[in-house]
Amino acid sequence: MVEDIWDKIAGKLLFVFFLILGPLVGFIIFGWQTYTWLRNGYWPKLPFAIALEYLGLNLYSVYNPSDWVGVARVIQWVLSFPLALALPLLIYILAVSLKGFTSAKWE
Repeated sequence: MVEDIWDKIAGKLLFVFFLILGPLVGFIIFGWQTYTWLRNGYWPKLPFAIALEYLGLNLYSVYNPSDWVGVARVIQWVLSFPLALALPLLIYILAVSLKGFTSAKWE
């Protein structure tokens, strides 16, 4: 019973952490873009694909498809979302998923 309470507290704290982390990451990225624009006069485009490439994912087959061209175009569209919006959204989706898994009754 005590373990169950601590699991619930840890799940809620992690959920709140992700809910705070998501917007914070978005504001930091947007702030850096604004700073660069104010200082240098150009807006640095940061699509979501840059984050995936930074993690080491090879996106060559997405941008040069030999088959399933329509699916590749949908993926290209998603990868073109601004990083300042896509990353907080992804963090929020992960937080909600994690909350769902921790609060589910596995009987």
